[in-house]
Amino acid sequence: TVRKWHIQSGKCVLVMLGHESTVCAVDVTADGLFLFAGGDDKTIRKWDTETGAELLKLVGHEDWVYCVQ
Repeated sequence: TVRKWHIQSGKCVLVMLGHESTVCAVDVTADGLFLFAGGDDKTIRKWDTETGAELLKLVGHEDWVYCVQ
């Protein structure tokens, strides 16, 4: 699970479900439209940061994903 937080209020504004375990790495595109996350489920996922929709799931890594830059 990846959560998007509103900094001023401290409230969670979006929950992006998909990863089956710990998320180890997160990166957001420069325009803020997409979020990429990698985890110990050996996947990289791409989400829409406005809707929380999972747009892409990359599988096939042999170990945890520690970086998604």
